[in-house]
Amino acid sequence: MLVDRAARKFSAVAEEQSLTPAVVALRGHVFDLLDSEIERVRAHGDDTEQTERALRHLASVLLHTPMVRSRELARAGEQAAFTGGLDALFGIQVESGAGSAVVSAAPRDPFPGSAHRAS
Repeated sequence: MLVDRAARKFSAVAEEQSLTPAVVALRGHVFDLLDSEIERVRAHGDDTEQTERALRHLASVLLHTPMVRSRELARAGEQAAFTGGLDALFGIQVESGAGSAVVSAAPRDPFPGSAHRAS
């Protein structure tokens, strides 16, 4: 029974780790956007530490649920649901092969067809 429990735990951890490249890609994508937004607000005269702290906190809060879901989906053997969602929502493609993963993020207009543009 102890060996079975350890084997299940090892398997669950391995399943979670299989999504590591996707999780890293999502976090990198969000934090790249965050850094751009911080630079944008600084350029518009808001150079307060409080604003940057609030934006960083918001990014972390927004990432919490996807991080939890990645672990849940991985343990259920549904990694493709998570990676498919990243591609559909953010254009982040994670392809695994030969023991490694290839990550590409195609730049996409987050508001296609709209007049919204970051300024």
